Amino acid sequence: MRKIKKMPEISLQSLRIPKGWTINQNSFREIDPENLAPDDEKWLFFSQDLLQLTYSRKNYLLDLGWYPDADANGFYQLVLIQNEDWDQPMYEFQSNSHIEIVENIEFILNKVTNNEM
Repeated sequence: MRKIKKMPEISLQSLRIPKGWTINQNSFREIDPENLAPDDEKWLFFSQDLLQLTYSRKNYLLDLGWYPDADANGFYQLVLIQNEDWDQPMYEFQSNSHIEIVENIEFILNKVTNNEM
């Protein structure tokens, strides 16, 4: 277990979230994992519960996590489900690229909002 004196101040990641979405949980930070050393304390910001949004009009849930928690060898996992059906996601994407994840989040939010999913 890593010991930390004080966690650094790091802003939440800015996202373009269309009207109609609700933020249930957000701890998705502006940290690029590709630029972190394996022993960097910022890995503690990477958890399975980074971001969760809902679109109640169609009962969609968008979920983002880092797997495994705080692991430098991990990856982001983005999942879109409908009607709480975790067994058959509407969309899944995995990457260790922060930029790719932000692009995919905004892409999926817009697809759902524009009735394209």
